[in-house]
Amino acid sequence: MWPNRRLCDLLKIEHPIIQAPMAGSATPELAAAVSNAGGLGSLGCASMLPDGLRNVARQMRVSTERSFNLNFFVYPKPSTSDAVLARAIDRLRLYYRELSLGEPPARLPPIGPGFDDEKLDLVLEIRPPVVSFHFGIPDGPRSPG
Repeated sequence: MWPNRRLCDLLKIEHPIIQAPMAGSATPELAAAVSNAGGLGSLGCASMLPDGLRNVARQMRVSTERSFNLNFFVYPKPSTSDAVLARAIDRLRLYYRELSLGEPPARLPPIGPGFDDEKLDLVLEIRPPVVSFHFGIPDGPRSPG
């Protein structure tokens, strides 16, 4: 038995084990299995669209009655110029050829805004047992109105 239970009590878990959220790799099945085994199953939600986020939260609630974690990236919205992005694509061209991947994309996909008001509204709607953040913490409370 782990001697200090503060984290377990706070997160409502049996064992002081937190599965890494691994955006794009962790699945609801993996996270539910970790939660059902007494740890904190976690899902990386950085790139999820609203319907996808609602869907994984629903899947988690069907798969486990225990605590689980939804994790988000927090960073300012990037403002990289088209010229910088074009140079990045040019640098990737060699690797695309070397790995026989065809041509690189004409444009890089947009990087989302991180944790914004829309994601906050979704978290408040979904009300997951635990929410965590990478790369920073969200801004303070929104102004009413």
